Amino acid sequence: MNNRIKELEPQCWEHNEFGLNFNYQKFAELIVKECALVAKTLPHTPERHWVQDSVTYIPVHCEQNILKHFGVEE
Repeated sequence: MNNRIKELEPQCWEHNEFGLNFNYQKFAELIVKECALVAKTLPHTPERHWVQDSVTYIPVHCEQNILKHFGVEE
């Protein structure tokens, strides 16, 4: 895994009446937003292949791009 996850982590610490706590929901939301951004900014090249799921068209290699963005091995 690359440093992107580590860069998101500090944004999720919050102070409350019990002290400093990690907000896992916010962490998950930041990761999902980051994944959406990666999917949205995929290069639209003529050689890109698209498949249709039940509702929308998605790039075939979207999942590989997201894994690569976070440095996660399949």
